[in-house]
Amino acid sequence: IERLAGARAAADELESIEQVVDHLSGAVTMAQAEGRQREVAAGERVREYATLLAEASAAMSRQLDEVRLPLHILLENHFGALNENQEEMLAAARGAADAADVELGRLREIADLDRGALGMRRDRIRLEDLLRALRPQLEAEGARAGVRIALEIGPALPPLLGDRVRLQEALELLLRHLIRRTLPGATVTISAARRDRDLAVTVLNAPAPTLDANVAVARRVLVAHGARLTREGEATLILLPAVTDVADGARR
Repeated sequence: IERLAGARAAADELESIEQVVDHLSGAVTMAQAEGRQREVAAGERVREYATLLAEASAAMSRQLDEVRLPLHILLENHFGALNENQEEMLAAARGAADAADVELGRLREIADLDRGALGMRRDRIRLEDLLRALRPQLEAEGARAGVRIALEIGPALPPLLGDRVRLQEALELLLRHLIRRTLPGATVTISAARRDRDLAVTVLNAPAPTLDANVAVARRVLVAHGARLTREGEATLILLPAVTDVADGARR
């Protein structure tokens, strides 16, 4: 009787454990389903926000065009005598409208990237070509900021796959942002070298990037190319995946 009673108690205990496990499994399944639903809803909201932002930016750009056109006409074709102050005010207004249009364009580009409305080419390009092409713009930005630019490119860098125009623009936006925020008198060193299977662009002596429209666009374009943007000590690091073909693998 004692053995039978003990066996029954063990069975009851096992049944109780089984019920708890079933309950926990059900709870996990429900939590996973709810998590997937939240992810889907969040993705839909992001696409909705991106669409609204793109439409609003386009509408505001059209309105700015209506402002810039009469300003341009007034400045280029005088219909009456304008004194120096009036000309300066009109020129400042046109400059502000142009700057606002650029900012709206950046926001529209962010929205288009987030909703997948911009395609990326997959051409075989060389990082050193992109950086050398950017050198004049970077040095000009450095001159305005009172900063010296040093460009160091490692030998025999492998190519990468990407959209040449968009990737060059992203690098320009990010690098000029870093240079602009550097204290006058410093030397910003921009180097390109191979690091394992990546191409590493390292920026030394510049502060960490902050968030603005230019940086947001640059980040999205870089991520679309499989890149990673990190801080390593006092350096900003951009890691871009390199093309490793059969011949390259044999050499390694």
